[in-house]
Amino acid sequence: MPDLKETDEPSTRKDHFQLEYQPGLPIPNGKLCVWLFLSTEIMFFSALIGSYIVLRFGAPSGSWPTPHDVHLVEWIGAINTFVLICSSFTIVLSIEAAKQNKSGTAKKWLFLTFLLGAVFLGVKAYEYNSKFSYGIYPRAPRSRMYDKPDLQYLSALQLYCKQTAKKMQEENKAPEKLVILKEVQTHLVDWTARKIGQTDRTAQQSLALKLLTYQINGNHRYEEDAKLFLKFETEEIESKLIEINQNLLPAKSQLQEHNVELQAIDANLAALAKIDMKTEIQNKENSDLNQRKAEVGELKISIENRIADLEKEKLAIQGRLDFFAKHDLGTPLEEKFHLDLPFVLPSGNMWANTYFLLTGFHALHVLIGLIAFLIILTLQLGTARAGLIENIGLYWHFVDLVWIFLFPLLYLF
Repeated sequence: MPDLKETDEPSTRKDHFQLEYQPGLPIPNGKLCVWLFLSTEIMFFSALIGSYIVLRFGAPSGSWPTPHDVHLVEWIGAINTFVLICSSFTIVLSIEAAKQNKSGTAKKWLFLTFLLGAVFLGVKAYEYNSKFSYGIYPRAPRSRMYDKPDLQYLSALQLYCKQTAKKMQEENKAPEKLVILKEVQTHLVDWTARKIGQTDRTAQQSLALKLLTYQINGNHRYEEDAKLFLKFETEEIESKLIEINQNLLPAKSQLQEHNVELQAIDANLAALAKIDMKTEIQNKENSDLNQRKAEVGELKISIENRIADLEKEKLAIQGRLDFFAKHDLGTPLEEKFHLDLPFVLPSGNMWANTYFLLTGFHALHVLIGLIAFLIILTLQLGTARAGLIENIGLYWHFVDLVWIFLFPLLYLF
């Protein structure tokens, strides 16, 4: 753009101006390149953040994980935000020190910026480890998360319990955890499978699956339904237990009578067997006794089978009652025993994919900034290097600004 300057030479024309041209843009080439680079980064992160916003706020109400569901701690995110804001301040102080040709002071502020960035990455590593420990992470074809409590989830639980129990038995380790896992499989997973198979009522099947889900990982969405169904089921099976005990008494009494009768028949048959020459009446009596013995034997087997079925049902019911008496419904089994069981988290896999994509790319940019700081720290940071620090400072401010958008989106909504 031409600069208009009044000429010092005398001129016959009044208000004569001389035109001088400034080559290129009125900013250094280095800063221009940084701004061009940042423009592409702005478009990149705008697309990512925009996609997250569409997914997050386009999801049906209650179907997107809350920060509590995915173990995001707001105050940890707030601390990380404060750390990055402080790092933006310290790099400005480094630039100002370099402009004043105070190389030592500039290096101190730049090194502090580096430390703050490293603290940010350390906190993110801690948060990532927390997500992985709870099974919240992207994985192909899927992680341990399922979007809803359905038959697919129930099948996954059954398969996991069987495979894990078998593996633990073969390796002969963690015997206490193996006992808990078998209890979960018997009194929680297999019980629910039988309960669902015994009814064609969709509402009852859904409630049974919600109780199973809530007991495993305590998803608050299913708390009310789980407690309601457990209360109803407990009353039902306690009543069933009383009925079983009432049926067992006469069945065992009949079994005892048949045992006494069989003993008497055996005694009579033994007495007849001692007679060498039997009369026709005695032969008929022997035949009748054998026939009666066969009939009583069949009745005995039938009653024994019935008693066995009643005892098996009684054992299952008592085991179910004892299980919930020992493991309170308000304490999720996963948090208590860390069994790594599959669990239900609506839109959990979508959340994990977007969370690790956004924060992962941001962390990568932070790491690149830290590498740049380390390189610059090896130089003499005087006035001549002030522009270089300012350029990397622009990049660092951009990284901080991206986090200012990510923090409320991920931690507060």
